[in-house]
Amino acid sequence: MKLKYNFYAQSLIGFLQKNSLHNNEIFSAVGLPVGAKNTLEIELSTEHIHRLTMFVKNRLGIEHCGLKVSEYLEFQNTGFLGLCALSCQTLKDAVFRIYRVHKEINQLFTYKMLPPGNPTEFIYELDKYWEIKYPESAREIIEFVVANGVLTSRKLTRREITPQQITFKHEKPVDLCLYERIFKCPVYFGKEANSAKYLPGVLNFEIPTYNPTLQKILDEYSARAIEKVSNEKKFVSEVKNLIIQSCRYKIPQEDEIALQLKMSRRYLQKKLNANGTSFKQLLAQVQKEMSVAYLESGRVNVKEVAWLLGYSDVSNFYRAFKKWTGKNPRYFKE
Repeated sequence: MKLKYNFYAQSLIGFLQKNSLHNNEIFSAVGLPVGAKNTLEIELSTEHIHRLTMFVKNRLGIEHCGLKVSEYLEFQNTGFLGLCALSCQTLKDAVFRIYRVHKEINQLFTYKMLPPGNPTEFIYELDKYWEIKYPESAREIIEFVVANGVLTSRKLTRREITPQQITFKHEKPVDLCLYERIFKCPVYFGKEANSAKYLPGVLNFEIPTYNPTLQKILDEYSARAIEKVSNEKKFVSEVKNLIIQSCRYKIPQEDEIALQLKMSRRYLQKKLNANGTSFKQLLAQVQKEMSVAYLESGRVNVKEVAWLLGYSDVSNFYRAFKKWTGKNPRYFKE
């Protein structure tokens, strides 16, 4: 999985720089292009984020790096989203404006607000793949995100906002001092969701830096950014739909899809790479989704699914399915 935008990664690198580490040393250790100025120039993968997190923990000897980095962060230095929030009239206004942009450009995590219209609870989720493969870095990311939400609300309103409670899915750590210092409320572990719950009315708090003129400019900027991302998503969706249409009784080739789009194979590769994916990744995604749907239907057996997807050799399908899901297709439903 590729990530185009990653505020968390930028925050980790800023924290390392504050501790006298140079970009070249950081990028080299993580496996990123040494010549790049920052992570906004690079398409990050989940592996890069995991390595970066572990580098911070091991190089600086910090157990809870997600929480420590959130404490260091200065919200006014967080770029466009920071300016957008600072220009809003109320915390509620800032929350909804940030969410509108976040859901389009940040692929690292998702969150939902309950109730949707006037939220008092925020629930945060990472991709299941990440939680299973990299549980240690997953914990740091979620703790960073939840802590950043709490600390940002205080910085924006200049009030000592305290949540009613915080919950995490991961297990309880030995030392809780840092959690108590940051959240100043009950923190529970081993729960069903990562969440932060607030008292009603908190989102009505005013932001002293409210600037309607700047807000209007930033609204126009965010609309253009969202439109750009939306157009990119439409292209990827179109390619995926063509793969789905062609993925019956045969494995579609990249040249065929490029021809249907009236473009060269090289240009198709370029456009997909610019969107943080590739034809190979999209094909694997489609094949996985279709094979899972076929097997869950209970109407076809494994050999028939392999044939429907264009695999003449069933053993090749077995290997591909196990790579996609980590499971043997014969025992998938169980």
